[in-house]
Amino acid sequence: MKKPRVLHLVNNLNVSGASVLLLDTASCLRPGPGEFVVCTLEEANPLAEAFAAAGAVVAAGGAASLLGSTSWARRMIREHAPDIVHTHLIPATQVGWLAARLAHVPAVTTVHFTFDCLNRGRMVRRLAAASYRLYGGIFAISEAVRASVVVECDVPEDRVTVLRNGVDFARLDRCGPDARETARRTLGLGPEHIAIGYVGRLDRIKGVHILVTAFARLRTEFPAVRLVIVGGGDQRKRLESLAQDLDLGGSVIFAGEQHDAAAHLAAVDLFVLPSLTEGLGLSLVEAMAAGLPVVASRAGGIPEVVSHGETGLLFAPGNSEDLASCLNEMMRFPGLRRRLAAAGKAAVRREFAIDGHVERLYAEYDRMIGTSGKRLAEAAR
Repeated sequence: MKKPRVLHLVNNLNVSGASVLLLDTASCLRPGPGEFVVCTLEEANPLAEAFAAAGAVVAAGGAASLLGSTSWARRMIREHAPDIVHTHLIPATQVGWLAARLAHVPAVTTVHFTFDCLNRGRMVRRLAAASYRLYGGIFAISEAVRASVVVECDVPEDRVTVLRNGVDFARLDRCGPDARETARRTLGLGPEHIAIGYVGRLDRIKGVHILVTAFARLRTEFPAVRLVIVGGGDQRKRLESLAQDLDLGGSVIFAGEQHDAAAHLAAVDLFVLPSLTEGLGLSLVEAMAAGLPVVASRAGGIPEVVSHGETGLLFAPGNSEDLASCLNEMMRFPGLRRRLAAAGKAAVRREFAIDGHVERLYAEYDRMIGTSGKRLAEAAR
């Protein structure tokens, strides 16, 4: 069956879970001309070249206003003539539904978060929920996200399909021993150091301040341990100040935002995802697939990835003492780290392969734009 032409509308192509998932999808598909188009509402797109190398068409534009962005998105839909429009995140979700409707093209959306992360006010949360309610086809990246959508958006359960993220394991496998040595040397890590790593946005909801506080408790007993924080965001200065206030000196390394997070995963010995809220945790899946032992909070969809004591350790979200206890256990027992890492790697490589994700995604597209998806197409007219 011929693949449908899909236009994805996103806010930007920064290094984030949604963007990396789209990039891995494009790399898996090896799309033909016009089969995979990515339109961004923002001009700055660090991953744009990687998308182009994967065969995707990338267009950046949008406007300062919702109306202007909608008009631009509608032009992009007319120009690229997709069979279906797929939106991601807010405000792209709001813009994309209206633009697709005006262009008479069916639209679907993926929800990448649980609604408790929208802490900017009740009205913002209600408007977000209302925008998702308009879609006939909704994908949720985890059961936790699905439950959040059903409750917050007041939609029937059968309108929300769980479609978990996939990972291109070949991207991770390219980082061998040489990559580890290079990355550790770049970060100033010696053979005596055990490196704890975090990769992701430096946003308050990611809980990195909890990790820094827990690390301070750990460092007293394990002076050779180092904390490597990879990512950019508005919390960086606060985190640097926190590390200074806790007298952590050079034991906390801020590596900044990196396009190739996999190379930095190769440099660390233990991965931590301390999120206060999380849809699924793509960086967590990547770390486990790379063979790292992991510690993560029980927030959102994370327990759907990590089974406590079997494939990793889980702690109470926001509890630095609980996190420090988990880290201490990992540091004291290298055999535990090896056992959890091996089990975690086997589990995620079995459950989160990108080809399985793509196969399921395109089966859903076919269903939605075919005869069984007639309602969706009619709603767009």
